[in-house]
Parts: sequence; structure tokens; C-alpha cells
Amino acid sequence: MAAGMHANKIMLGVPFYGRGWAGVSSTNNGLYQATSGPAAGLYEAGIEDYKLLVNKPGTRWYHPTTRQLYLRTTGGQWWSYDDPTFIATKMQYVRDKGLRGAFSWELEGVSRDGRHFFARQTVSIWGKTSVKRPTVPGLIAGCRGSIAERAK
Repeated sequence: MAAGMHANKIMLGVPFYGRGWAGVSSTNNGLYQATSGPAAGLYEAGIEDYKLLVNKPGTRWYHPTTRQLYLRTTGGQWWSYDDPTFIATKMQYVRDKGLRGAFSWELEGVSRDGRHFFARQTVSIWGKTSVKRPTVPGLIAGCRGSIAERAK
């Protein structure tokens, strides 16, 4: 917005997966430390679904400036992902700044019981929610891979 982009043209993303790294020291709770590479993930190195991250043992913190959640596991992995608390922070930011809205992806990454927490956070901020279906032919929400891969 500082560069001239109108707030009503900006949408904020809410991923239901996290990014992780292995071989992270416990110094500074793992924040800003060197790694040995991406952490193992179920589908891809360095990426894990929210439904799996939420149950990983370790200690969780919120960054003092960005308020982003991060986790350092007992096995030396470091993960960053959005949880309901951080999603509420994002939704409040969207409202406070007058942004166009928010979107999410990879609903597959959320447990069946947790699939509606994004909608609940949205309702708590705006009092309503709207769900837009994808308009790109062949695009299926929650599927992994590119549109080209799904078209094969």
C-alpha cells in the first residue's frame, strides 16, 4: 500500500500447511538459526499439513514483531504455520487496513473437525463469510499439484 497499491485490491493468504527446517539448534528457540535442510514432510520436504503440525511435540512461540507462530520440535525441526490465534490476527489486519479480503488453500491440510475454523474467524471479524468457488476449469480446491498436472 505504501508503494501505491489500493487496499481494496489486496487479499491476504491463509495456508493450512507449514514450512519447516531440520537440524535447527535450540539457540534463540531456533529463530534465525542455520539448518541442515528442509524438514521431512508427508508429501514434500519442508512442507507439512496443519493437522499434523498441530500435534507435533515441541515448544511453540509467537514472534514478537510479526506475531507469526513457530514451533521448535524436540527433534530439532523448526516449523512456521498459521494457527487459529494467528489467523484471527490476520483477519483483524484485513479489516483494520480495509483489504479486499482473505483466501485459504489446502483445506485438505486441516482435520475434518477443524475445517471451519477459518470461517469462524472470518465470521467473528466481519459477521459474515462468503465462499467463492474456483473459476479455472479443472481446478479442484484442496488438490495437490499444478493445474497442468490435474489436466493430464
